[in-house]
Order: sequence, then structure tokens, then C-alpha cells
Amino acid sequence: MFSQKIVSDKLKEQFGYSDTLGVVFKPESQISQLLSKSDEIKNFTKKYIGKYLKGKTVNGSKYFGSNSDLATSLGHADIIYSHINKNGNIELIILDTYDFNKNDPDWRVQIARVTEEAGIIREYYTLILVEITLYQWLLWLFELKYI
Repeated sequence: MFSQKIVSDKLKEQFGYSDTLGVVFKPESQISQLLSKSDEIKNFTKKYIGKYLKGKTVNGSKYFGSNSDLATSLGHADIIYSHINKNGNIELIILDTYDFNKNDPDWRVQIARVTEEAGIIREYYTLILVEITLYQWLLWLFELKYI
């Protein structure tokens, strides 16, 4: 079962404290829909389908780059929880922190970092809820076995 402790531990690791502003995107949101169709989630699902079918939960980190919208929005994020629900759909919870890392060479991150240090903006996190329908992941599985 998903635990809020996972989120608070990640925030403590990333920000130095376990509570900050957060945004939740539901499965119907545009970003959740993009993720549900992304190559990264497709490959993650195909890699762990055996564990899902045994009733296990899975987590891991992913770099998102297959879709320019995702690469711009996410880059790197953690899949903190995923499993097959009672309807046969795969549910994922993706955690992404926006803390504008000091050592990131990207000029956009550096501008955001300076703005954060000036107190104009602050770090935050997002939880993105993604649902892959039974039909969709079965299509992915079929593709995996018959390429």
C-alpha cells in the first residue's frame, strides 16, 4: 500500500525537511495522460509486468525524454508506487521535486535557482497519478512477446 512516508522521506532527502508545497495531478490531467502514453512508462510496465502479475508493487526512477512536453516538464522523476488494481489497471504514482539544483548546468535551472535564493519562488513537488488500462498494457505485452 502507498504510504505518505515515502513522500516525506523523499522531501527530507531533497529539501532537508519533510513538508513543503505540493500539487497532485489526477489520472485525467493532461500530464498524466501524456505519461500514460509515454515510451518510458510503457517500457517500465513491460519490464515489471511479471511482478505486477504476482501482486507485487514496484518503484524506480525514470528519465523522461521521449516526448518533448514530458522532457521539459519532468526530466527525471521517481515512480514511488505502482501496482495492478482490482480492475486490472496499472496505477502509478510519480513524484517529481522542483528544487532547482545548484549544480545543474542548464541555464533555465540556474535562473530558477537564483530566483529561489532571492525568495521570489520556492521549491515544491508534484504527485502525478497515472492509470494504464488493462487493454493498453495487454497491447504492450502482446507487442513485447511478438516483435
